[in-house]
Amino acid sequence: MKMKISRASIALAIFGLLTAQGCSQRNTEVADEPEGLPVEVTVAEVTEMTKEVIVTGTVRTIQDASVVATFSDRVVEVTVREGDSVKKGQVLIRLDDTRARSVFQQNQAALTAAEKRLAILKAGARTEERAVAKNAVTAAKSSLDKAALDLERLEGLYEEGAAPKEQVDSARTYYDVTKSQYESALEQYNLMEAGARTEEIEAAAAAVEQAKAARDYAENDLENTILRSPISGVVYFRNINVGDVPGMGGDPLMRIAALEQVYLEASVPEKNFAVLAVDQQVSISADALPGKTFEGRVERLVPVAEHQSREFMARIAVENTGLQLRPGMFARGSVLLEKHAEAVVVPKEAMVEQNGKKTVFVVQSNRAEPREVTIGLENAAQIEILSGIAAGDKVITSGQEGLKSGQLVTVTRRQSGE
Repeated sequence: MKMKISRASIALAIFGLLTAQGCSQRNTEVADEPEGLPVEVTVAEVTEMTKEVIVTGTVRTIQDASVVATFSDRVVEVTVREGDSVKKGQVLIRLDDTRARSVFQQNQAALTAAEKRLAILKAGARTEERAVAKNAVTAAKSSLDKAALDLERLEGLYEEGAAPKEQVDSARTYYDVTKSQYESALEQYNLMEAGARTEEIEAAAAAVEQAKAARDYAENDLENTILRSPISGVVYFRNINVGDVPGMGGDPLMRIAALEQVYLEASVPEKNFAVLAVDQQVSISADALPGKTFEGRVERLVPVAEHQSREFMARIAVENTGLQLRPGMFARGSVLLEKHAEAVVVPKEAMVEQNGKKTVFVVQSNRAEPREVTIGLENAAQIEILSGIAAGDKVITSGQEGLKSGQLVTVTRRQSGE
């Protein structure tokens, strides 16, 4: 029995055969196509690039003053606390001034008396005083003359046996007394007429100076019962309270810092010291003030290293905007050495060494192409490329180990920047 095969059946069979052959060919092509080496890329970009040296240290103040007691007595008032701003001359502490005021008043009175005595000696005796002295001389002379006559008469009677010896002795004693009184009165009168001696005036003047010195000393003690701020600034240390009795010249009762002018006392590693110079600009930051930066300038470089650490010291003047930096804070300084405003940069991990040459791989048409490059500035994360690649090139940052020129690659991750 013969079977009849229709044209439709033949056409269907041919179509099936062709389809099977096509699928087989495509599967063979997919299986034979090589896979690219997986890599990560980023785009070379243009940005500002700087070369910096980082130094660390402690914030110091240019002006720092201590308040100490130069007079000892009980504290009756303390007007400020730590953190308060003060002006030069402002009252900070008051001591009990009762004792000091009493001593001052006594010495002032003594000075007044000494000045009056000196004035009297310089002016000499008044007319009335001279008249009294002259009358005293006249009266004393009269008494002396009478005593002399009485003595002479009694001595005559004694020689005649008409007067006892005791009476003569009594008359002689009286004569001696009246003679002494006369001589004293005459001396006083002569002194008044001649005026005070130079020696007396000089002694009185010296007494005035001595009294004045004592008064001034007492006045100084009285003034020292009030303790004032020696500078304008901020109180950052206080060790005194009402009722305390501070010792003279002892430990500071307060410390005050002028915050307008501060500086960073920075340690500089030996390897970085040579690249620093006076007047270089510095950006200052402190851990205690996150997100804030302050402008600074290298003011001084100490050319001798510290013996133990082998580090040098740099003094960096800082503009303390808002008076936020405080003495004792730890701070960092970034010293700008060089700046390129439009630098072509790539991540550091893009750089490899090939045959002793600095090389960066770029991706073109899914293939790796090595480029020998010349580098410029670099920081912790990026390198400036002076020649060899251009901005916008896709550079391989991971997976380039062992890559060869023209090798097929597959980008598995594109980093930020593309």
